[in-house]
Amino acid sequence: MLQRGGVSPDATVGRGRPRDHGVDQRILVATVELIEQLGYEGFTIEAVAVRAAVAKSTIYRRYPAKADLVLAAVAQLTDATPVPDQGSLRADLASLVDDFARALRDGALGSMVRALQLALAERPDLSDVAAAGFLADRKRELDAIIDRAVQRGELPDDVDREIPFDLCFGGVLMRFLVMRLPITDSYAEHLVATVLEGYGQVPPP
Repeated sequence: MLQRGGVSPDATVGRGRPRDHGVDQRILVATVELIEQLGYEGFTIEAVAVRAAVAKSTIYRRYPAKADLVLAAVAQLTDATPVPDQGSLRADLASLVDDFARALRDGALGSMVRALQLALAERPDLSDVAAAGFLADRKRELDAIIDRAVQRGELPDDVDREIPFDLCFGGVLMRFLVMRLPITDSYAEHLVATVLEGYGQVPPP
C-alpha cells in the first residue's frame, strides 16, 4: 500500500546520497490523486511535481516517463497481502475475488489499473515488469489459498493453478477494463462457482 513507503528501499539518488522515502511517498500519492481526478491522459509530471512539492528533476531521476511513474504507483497499491484463512477453499476463493473486485470498483485501484493499461500501450517494453509485480502478487495470493486447500485435503497435490488464476483475475479484469460492466456480488459468486466446478466441487444445496 502507498502508506508503506518508497519504491526501492536500497536505492540512492545522486552519488552516495540516500534516497528520501518521504519524497518517494509524496510523489506516488500525488500520482494516484491526480490520475483519479484527471485520468492517465490528463495527469502530467509537472502537475505531480507541484502537488508533491518537489522539482520535476527529482521525479525524472526516479521515473524517466509517465509510464514508469504509473507502474510504481500501481505496484504500491497492489502489494501482496496475506489472505485470511476462512476455513475452506470456497470461502477463501470468494474472499479473494470479492476483495479484488471491490478494490477495482470502489477504490483508487480501478483508476490506476486503467491508467496502467494505457501506459503499457505506450510502453509495451514495461509489460514484463508489470506482470512481475501486479499480476505476480495476485498469483501468490491464489497460490496461498490453493496450498491451504491441499493441506486440508480439499484438492490433490498436482492441482492445476493456471486456469483458476486466469478465470479469477482475468475474468474480473476483462469485465472491468474491456467490457466496462459492473462487477457485482452475483458475478463474483458465479465466477467462484465456475472455478470450483472445474475442481469437481459442487456448490452446497
